[in-house]
Parts: sequence; C-alpha cells; structure tokens
Amino acid sequence: MTEQENGKRETITCPNCLTKHPLSRNPIFCIECKKRFERDSNGNLLRDEEGMAIVEEKKQTQTQNNEVKKGQPVSTQTRAQQEIKPRRPIVNEGNIYGYRSNTLEGEYENPNPKSWSPLAGIGVPLLTYLLIMAVSVVLVVLVAGINLANIRDLTSNMTFVFLTGSLSLLFLIVPLYWVQKYYPKKLSLKQRFAILGLPLKKYRGLELVREILLGIFIGVISSFLVFGLQIVSFYLVEFLYDVDLMSAIENGALSEFGIDVPGNITNLVLFVLMVFLFVGLPEEIMFRGFVQKAFESKWSKSAATWGTAVFFSLFHIFVYILEPAIFMFLFIPYLGISLLLGLLRNWRDDLYAAVVVHIVYDIVEIVIRFAILY
Repeated sequence: MTEQENGKRETITCPNCLTKHPLSRNPIFCIECKKRFERDSNGNLLRDEEGMAIVEEKKQTQTQNNEVKKGQPVSTQTRAQQEIKPRRPIVNEGNIYGYRSNTLEGEYENPNPKSWSPLAGIGVPLLTYLLIMAVSVVLVVLVAGINLANIRDLTSNMTFVFLTGSLSLLFLIVPLYWVQKYYPKKLSLKQRFAILGLPLKKYRGLELVREILLGIFIGVISSFLVFGLQIVSFYLVEFLYDVDLMSAIENGALSEFGIDVPGNITNLVLFVLMVFLFVGLPEEIMFRGFVQKAFESKWSKSAATWGTAVFFSLFHIFVYILEPAIFMFLFIPYLGISLLLGLLRNWRDDLYAAVVVHIVYDIVEIVIRFAILY
C-alpha cells in the first residue's frame, strides 16, 4: 500500500536504532546509524509487517531462520552473527527510551528512565515561574523603585513589557538544562531538543514548509474555535453563578490577568514580536515537550494529554482560583486550546506544528481585540 493509498504519513523504521524515516523521502540509509536499507529487484524498500526496514544483518538472520525451517545446518558464522549483544537504553530522536544492540558515537545511556516522573513535570514549570517572577520584581524595583504610581506606569509601558517578556525564554532554557540530569553523559543541544519533541533534522525543505503551513491553518481555525468556547463559557458562568459577568469584566475583574490591549500600532508590533520570540516556542517546549513527556512516563498518552491541558490551564489562571465565576470563564477556553495543542503534538509526534499554532493563536487573539477596540 502506498503512502497516498494509506491516506497518512508512512514511515520506515531502522531495526538497528529505531529511527523513523518518512517513506516519501525514499531513504537510502539510516541517518543515525548509517545502516543501508535493502531493496527488491524493482528498487522498492523492503519492510516487514511491523514497518521495520531490512538491513544487511537482518537479511542474514532471516536467511538463517529459513535454513532452520528447512532442516539445514546453520553455519558457525551465522551463529556468531546471531549472538545477542547486551541491549542498552540510548537517546535517539524517535524514542528516548528505545533500545539498540550497539553503541555509536553520540549515543548515551539512560540508566533510570523512571526518574523522569510527573512530579518533575509539575515542579520544574513552577520553579521556572517563580524564578521569572523574582527576576521581574527585581527589574521593576530597580527601575521604578517602590512607588506604586511609577510601577503602574512602568508595567503599562510596552517596551518594558517586551523586555520582561523575554524572561519567558527560561521556559526553554530550564527544560533544556534539566533533561541532562537523567543522562550520565553530556547531551548535545541537538539531542536535548530531540528529547523534548523538536528533532532539528526531522524535516527539510518542503516538509518543513508543510508543517509551518499546517500550524498556521490550525492556529487561525483554533482562534475561532476558542472564541466559540469563550461564548459558551460566558453564558454558562452567568447561568451557574447568577452574576453579571460583562459588568464584572468592564469594572476590571481581569486586571490581575494582565490582558492589556496595545494602544497603538507600535505597541501592537512589539507585542506580536514578543509572542513570536518569547512565548510560543518556550511554552511548548516546557509543557508539551517536558511536562507531557513526564506525565507519559507514568500515565497513558491520553491521560498525559488531559493532565497537561489541565495543568497548563491552571498554570495561567491560578490567580483567580478564589473567584469561581472568573476562574470558570477563563478555564474552559484555556483547556480547549491546550487540549488542541496536546493532540496536535501526539498526531505529528513532534512540536513543530504546535509551536506555530501557539504563536498564531496568540497573535490572532490580540489583533482581533485591537481591531475591535481601535
């Protein structure tokens, strides 16, 4: 069955290192371990029922099995080739807990994969957030002193907001640093990105363009879907809590949430640039890359996706936990977009499209608000 007939991306997996290769690229050899893939007389790649490629060693093993079935003696050389070498957990772009029978340069053991637990998935983002807040407070005090009027003026200054927004890069830096603690040998930056869901050599050329366009399309669609969830949430909260939510919002009920629409084009451009540089990628690496993978170490993929979505939502709106009406109004849309991002990560098996969706969604939301108010 061809890739077009199957209706989805087909891959061929190297049996030596478990690295997956898109069939559409017609690979000649494994990009990781350099094993050459065998082909039939028509030039088609050979695969078994599990989608594993046929490499030289595997063909020899299959020949040996056929000889045994036919009652023929197995040569000493074949027996030697069949000896099983110790299997060692290694790092690779497809499966960080995969196994490989041989060790090549650049591969590293993980002696205790269970140490990456849901507790780390919760604790690392919280510690990073506290670090960001501490640095932000120091910057505000250094620039504005302790005068409340000066602090309000400073926090409404888009240039200063842009500078403090750059601290969100810690959501990228901390998990890249933290994953090293689970591996005894030093990981390269490329390996760390791959472990967190962003294998840097997975896509090239048109394939990368495809992922970006997919992210842009889903990002725009998700903006309208979440807007629908906001409407549902609005009326649900008014029904359940019997409150005039619109009046509460107009009277500054969301002032602590920091939803300030830029007042002019210059500030709007700065905000869009801040989202593009400091928000989408770091938050996806932290939550869909680090947190969701940590949850998957103990839970099913479905439970980890839901757990990450709930945690992501609570992480952004916890300041309203004592105000049930406002909390519920914000929680439903946040849960919706976070679930979408988690499912997209599961579908694509990486974070490329999810990062683009996150950026596009945030930008579309603020541009729509700016267009409505100005």
